[in-house]
Amino acid sequence: MVDTKCYCGWEGVVNLSIAILTTTFNGHFMLQELVLRGLPVSSVVGLNSREFAKLGSERASSKAFSESAGINFFEAETYSLQSESDQNLFDSIDADYLLVLGWQRLVPKKIFTKFTSIGLHGSDKGISLGKGRSPQNWALIMGAESFEFSAFLITEAVDSGEILGNAKVLINDCDDIQSLHMKVGFEAVKLLESILLEQDFHRLQSKAPIENRAEISEFFPKRVPLDGAIDWNRQSVNIHNFIRALSYPYSGAFTVLNSERVYVVKSRILVTKSEDKFCPGRIRQILTTNQLVVECVDGLLLIDVATEFAQKIEAQDVFSSTEFATQMKNIFSRHLSDNPNAPIASRLVELR
Repeated sequence: MVDTKCYCGWEGVVNLSIAILTTTFNGHFMLQELVLRGLPVSSVVGLNSREFAKLGSERASSKAFSESAGINFFEAETYSLQSESDQNLFDSIDADYLLVLGWQRLVPKKIFTKFTSIGLHGSDKGISLGKGRSPQNWALIMGAESFEFSAFLITEAVDSGEILGNAKVLINDCDDIQSLHMKVGFEAVKLLESILLEQDFHRLQSKAPIENRAEISEFFPKRVPLDGAIDWNRQSVNIHNFIRALSYPYSGAFTVLNSERVYVVKSRILVTKSEDKFCPGRIRQILTTNQLVVECVDGLLLIDVATEFAQKIEAQDVFSSTEFATQMKNIFSRHLSDNPNAPIASRLVELR
């Protein structure tokens, strides 16, 4: 069982129960934090093993943790939650609140209206200017210095329900996507705790969800693993941001040498904004089989690769580049094809 004796804010709250919907790394982290703080989590819903296996590398199962904490764990049949079986599953859950923490699909109305359902979302400029997918990845790719997020009542529209509270975390030079998820997750749990403790529960439960109508709404497009190809012709700081945005628990940025895909798990900027002449993608030095110094258009990066090379490499070998502008064009085209009424965030269009 999880020891929550250090947290006492929920001692007097006896008639409240919370269900969690999650299947990702960041959602699992937040679930553990909620339990450690003593919040009355009674049920967790994840995916069955068949559907779970189809997800990307950022997936995380909360089954073992839930069972060890004495929490009921349920397996949804589908990620869309549209099946009759999934409806019956949620009909069987007795909870006041449903917290959606890392479920990358819209929750059907027939499910979210059964509870007071709360979601989390944000971007480098808040929820209205960064709806949609992969907001923290995009924040790092853009080199953002902070990430703002909101807790909101879930509606049928994308990230558009009434806002219950806001928070913000700073992004430093050492952050990667894992640490940013955890920083946001820690502050998000504090935000949720304050909302649930300080709000009048009856007022919150009876409040009719309404759309948060911002003057401008912009969207981040979905990213897929193939969008992780590196363009060594970009500036060193931009490549570094790209690599740290796609590191664990995601599949990672990658580059290609002699038709072999090489995943880059970490980078450090050695030289930037230099007037020296470099050959983008050239391996300048080999420190170990997993550590290389690589040239960018304006400097040098020290990179760690995920595995040893299947073939011999030598200094002066050159990694292939995938043009970043073409990559972004493909991402935008894919998004607009699926979501023609969801304008892409203008700052992504300007990203180089």
